Amino acid sequence: MELPAIQKSISAVAAYRIEHLLQILWKVLPDEPRMTRFVASQLAGSHSYSIQAARNDFGYPPICSMDDGLQRLRASLLAGSDAAK
Repeated sequence: MELPAIQKSISAVAAYRIEHLLQILWKVLPDEPRMTRFVASQLAGSHSYSIQAARNDFGYPPICSMDDGLQRLRASLLAGSDAAK
């Protein structure tokens, strides 16, 4: 099963403004908002991480390759979407 392609998007500025309104609304509601300004800013940007410091400082070897990890993630997401049906 192939994951559906993303069809829609909004700008980071629009997401930030929507989240600001949601935070105001959630001040009167008992639950925490699902979207925060932090989440909006994190989702709007690109991230890459390096384990080089863990390798240098602690001798940590990766337990799987990036490709293997992405394949495992994809399988997990697909299994979760099948379970939700």
